[in-house]
Amino acid sequence: MSLKMDSAAEGQDRRESEFRLQSDRKEMEMRGPFLVGILCGVILAAVVTFTLAIPATNNQWRAEIVNRGGAAWYFDNKGSLRWTWIAEPTN
Repeated sequence: MSLKMDSAAEGQDRRESEFRLQSDRKEMEMRGPFLVGILCGVILAAVVTFTLAIPATNNQWRAEIVNRGGAAWYFDNKGSLRWTWIAEPTN
């Protein structure tokens, strides 16, 4: 009789483990697209940073933008050399 109980308990354990495996697969199916979306967001943020933020803070890039006609150097009231956009940046 104890053999029957052991086999029944093993069958139940097997069913529970199969159920856990199925729920783990569902979690992985949901986790994959979520992580891909996060990765796309990070890449998009990096692209925006490299195209907009870095050129506006580096004098080498500022000089290149001035050469292309998108900005100008000027002196303010205190005599400091400043830089400003004179045209909207294009893609």
